Amino acid sequence: MKTLTRVGAAAALAVIFAGGLVRPSAAEMSESERTVRDFLTAWDARNLDGMMAEYADDAVVILPGQPPFQGVDKIRPLMQSFVDDFSKPGAFWDTYAITPAGDVVYILWRAENPAAKFPFGSNTYVVENGKIAYHTIAFDPAFMQAAGQ
Repeated sequence: MKTLTRVGAAAALAVIFAGGLVRPSAAEMSESERTVRDFLTAWDARNLDGMMAEYADDAVVILPGQPPFQGVDKIRPLMQSFVDDFSKPGAFWDTYAITPAGDVVYILWRAENPAAKFPFGSNTYVVENGKIAYHTIAFDPAFMQAAGQ
């Protein structure tokens, strides 16, 4: 049964990778999904101010193996480092699935920059009152350690 499950999951990911990201109309999106898509649009443009505008003042960002970053004054330098790393030549970020469920929006992504490869990652956003209140960023930290970070 495990093999069948792995094969099914691999097939599903292959369809997701090949299919690309479909954007629903604004009328079809919840406020939470619109907030996250606005954040991702700013991210794609490496627009730090646009990204930060989507966070609540007391938002929390959680990454593997690190204490949480709470408040926009702590989150901004973190996001600036991501913008810097993914603005380098050869870097890319591909968001290939967005799944909204009420106030929670889950994304799947893959990325690469000169320092590290991330073949699979996910983010979860909790949106309250039209702002990102909680944002988790998940990836295998072994990739960061292998890159010496």
